[in-house]
Formats: sequence, structure tokens, C-alpha cells
Amino acid sequence: MEQGEFGFKRTLEVLSENDLGIVGHIENGSSRILYKEIRGIKIAIAGFSNVDLHKIRNNNNFAVLNEENVLNALDIMKQQDADIKILCLHWGNEYIHFPSLEQRKMAYKFIDAGATIIAGHHPHVIQPYEKYNDGHIFYSLGNFMFDYLSSKVVTNGMTANLTFQKNKKVDIELHGVVLSYKFLTRKMNQAKFKKFYSIINNKYDKLSKGPDNEYVQKYLKELKKNHLIQRISMKTHILKEIFIIRWGAKFHLIKNIFSYFIKKVLSFNNKQY
Repeated sequence: MEQGEFGFKRTLEVLSENDLGIVGHIENGSSRILYKEIRGIKIAIAGFSNVDLHKIRNNNNFAVLNEENVLNALDIMKQQDADIKILCLHWGNEYIHFPSLEQRKMAYKFIDAGATIIAGHHPHVIQPYEKYNDGHIFYSLGNFMFDYLSSKVVTNGMTANLTFQKNKKVDIELHGVVLSYKFLTRKMNQAKFKKFYSIINNKYDKLSKGPDNEYVQKYLKELKKNHLIQRISMKTHILKEIFIIRWGAKFHLIKNIFSYFIKKVLSFNNKQY
């Protein structure tokens, strides 16, 4: 929605024109569910988002992440006899390596309601995988394409390969990816990934076993610290980019930044009166 309703709808058109399956948008009054049948297994996929809802004018374009909407989609999947039910959730805060308590409780509720896999994104960093009852929760898979590569934590993403056996056993393989300007994404050394991921997973495992109030306190403390560090890093990265890019692009960038802050000042002055 950063490019408005036209940009949103044009994106859907381009994806459809290239035969790419789409989820996350509203179709016939609810989140569109994509069905795929592979080797006799019926897979259902739906997407939802609860990020920046206070800033975005949605106008019923994308499916909002809340319990009512997700549980309704899971009911429809059940009615269609889906064997595997996948939820793609755009949720959580940025730059923190474990989910909020609210996310955990929401994920558990969706698994209890029949979801098989929850694939999360938006934090821009990897968060842990958790097995809960018969479900699999990937709180955040990190980045696969991003234009902010000055911080090592945001250049790492994760893939999850799940193999479903006939006896209902599920084999899971986790692999790391690294973003770069040249190749967009390349495979991370597996030993390096395991070391990086184990730190994240072990910390979450320890925190999740403690009382909820302690979990919340540590979450908020780390969120505040990480957010400040990444914001400073991002601003520094932008300043460096200004010196690297060509003069024509530099002129347009400075013009856009100047225009942005002028609008901010005018908006602030209007609010004062």
C-alpha cells in the first residue's frame, strides 16, 4: 500500500499475468485461499497482515490479521477438506529475534484451530521455529530481498523445507540465506547458519519456559535497544549511499528528502493551530 491502491492492484495483476499464486488480498469478502493438490495431498494457503494498520488506508484490499478472520479461513479450509493448512502472517516488530507473547498465544490458537504451518515475516530478522502440538510455527523467516544491507542481522534469512510422510511424520530442514547487492540471495554456509540460529533458538527456549510477565519485560527491553541500534545504522547507511551514487540520482534523492521534511514541517505547523 506504499504506492496506494493502484500500486496494490497493479501488483496483483502482474503476479497473475506471470502465473504466480497470490494470497493475502480480499476476494469475495474474505482472505483469498489458494489451493494446490500435490500427489493427492490438498494444500490450502492464506495470508494476513496486522502491520501498521493505524497508518495504512486499507479499504478492504488486504486481509487483516485478527482471530476472527483467520479462524474463518481455517473453517473454510476444513470445509474444502484441505490436508495441509498454511498461514502466511505479516506480523511482529522489527529487528528482534523472538516473538511477542501476543504472537505466541495467537499462533497456538491457530494451530489448535487446525493450522498446520505458520510462516511469519516482517521483523527483517530470523526468529525461532517452534513445534506446537501437530503444528509448525516459523515466527519469522527473515529477509529474502531487502535494500538495507549494512547490518549483518538483517542480511540473514531462513528457508524451511518440510517433507510430509504418509504416516503423518514431518521432516524439517532449516537452511540459511544471505542477501547481497550482486546476487540478491545466496546460500549460507550450513555450519555458520546452525551456529547463528542456535543462539536465537536457545534464547527463545529459555525465555519461553519462564513466567509471562518476565518474558514481556525482556521482550520490550530488547525491542527498544535493537530498534534504536538499527535506526542509527540505517541512517548512517543512507548517508554513505549519498556519497556513492551518481550525481543525477544524488540530486533526486536530496530533492525528495528536502520535500519530505518540508511536508513534515507544514503538517506539524498545521497541527499546532
